[in-house]
Amino acid sequence: AGSEPGVGQVMAVRKRTWVAAAFVCALALGVPVWWTTTAVYRCPLPYAAMLNASRATRFELRVEVVPVVVGASGVVADAEGIARALGGGVLAAPADTTVAVIAGSAIRLAGEAHSDVELDDALLEAVPQQRNGLYRLFMLVDEAAQLPRFVVGKYRHAMAFVPPAAVTKVDCVAAAVPALSHMLVLEERDLFTAAGLEKAVKSELQYRLAFTLLVEEGSPDCDRPFLWDFPAIEREFISPMLRKLRSVANFSVDSQVVRYVRLGPVLLPDSESGGWQVRQSDLPQLLDSGRWQLDVTATEPTLNFVLVVPAAAHSPLAVVNSNGGPVSSNAYLVPQWGGVVVHRAASLDADSARAAARAFVFQLRELLGVARPSDEVPRIFAGSGGIATWEVDAVGRRLTRRHLESAADALAGLARLTDQVRYMRILDHIGDLVMKALARMEDARAAMRIAPPDADAALTAAKEATAVRGRHGASTAFRLKLSQQLWLAG
Repeated sequence: AGSEPGVGQVMAVRKRTWVAAAFVCALALGVPVWWTTTAVYRCPLPYAAMLNASRATRFELRVEVVPVVVGASGVVADAEGIARALGGGVLAAPADTTVAVIAGSAIRLAGEAHSDVELDDALLEAVPQQRNGLYRLFMLVDEAAQLPRFVVGKYRHAMAFVPPAAVTKVDCVAAAVPALSHMLVLEERDLFTAAGLEKAVKSELQYRLAFTLLVEEGSPDCDRPFLWDFPAIEREFISPMLRKLRSVANFSVDSQVVRYVRLGPVLLPDSESGGWQVRQSDLPQLLDSGRWQLDVTATEPTLNFVLVVPAAAHSPLAVVNSNGGPVSSNAYLVPQWGGVVVHRAASLDADSARAAARAFVFQLRELLGVARPSDEVPRIFAGSGGIATWEVDAVGRRLTRRHLESAADALAGLARLTDQVRYMRILDHIGDLVMKALARMEDARAAMRIAPPDADAALTAAKEATAVRGRHGASTAFRLKLSQQLWLAG
């Protein structure tokens, strides 16, 4: 007869069943917990968009040809014909810029302007609609003119003075091209030369401007204040320029006086004048910035502007060329650092301080990449602002491109890095940062595509794309912000 399973066998089977069930339950519950606690979290990133963010950018500028009737004259230039000629390829643009030329309605100026400067201001009042990316060529009939004459204004227009016989001809268009090209910076070598860009500082969103009066040790005037009224200098020269540049970057201004500064050992006695000389080629040795004890505690990029006043024992101090002859300027530009002005006398009066401030304005232009005004195209000086409106536009367009390139480089680098290192943790705020940068880059390109472009909006969006969370807005800060928030897990 078959034997029935014993109680012990039943208990053993039941025990094995419970153990197996417990193992399966532990495995079913433990694996998800283990996976959740040990898996590297990677926020999904739009890799294709990040790698393709560096596509070309284009500006679509617009030039409006506007006939101007001055006084009682009824002669009007042929705006339609000139616009057709300029739009037919005479006005050549670089690969990243499109220029549309249109004819505008004629305007009349009530009074007689006595100078180009007065006429420049009068035209701004007559047609006040100013926009970055929209430029005007005002055509004026000059009864006394034999040949066309062109002048670039300090706003966003150029003026063409044509003789009556040329008002219905387009032959004068060829002469307008240099003026328009200069204003629109269609040939960027006119404004942004290779040598000039080597001197220029890197594109940032915020700069600190530090103005310093350096007084050499041993000056008998060290114990009395110099006529260095910096608040007045700032109001007259610095603030007007910075107001024009506020769309380009943010600027903070500091000033200080540093006394008992010892100049370098390159001063040479001048037997003829009884003073001292320094060769222009020796200025870097004379102006040893490492020994000036300038304040370098600022966290934002700093541009230094220094006025050096020699001691009475070294006065008068003249800057000369290699042959000992006089030079055109006693100002010296230190590429990507700042500018220096060497004062001749041991004392400083108000006029000398104002002359140094004018030199600082030109040095700031060069540090921003804007070359000195060319003599090839007549133009109206920008006045106390130091920089014409169309020059600010050109700086803004250049910086827009650079900011977009910096943001695209950072995004592409991040995409390659996170794709290659699979165990790198990518948190959600990194994804938010990337998506915001891509959105702002697209906003910038959209603002550039309209005609005329909203160039100010494009620059603002490009700056935000470059440094979405960087406190000072630098492209370097953007890269560091991304890399610092990524860390290797495991």
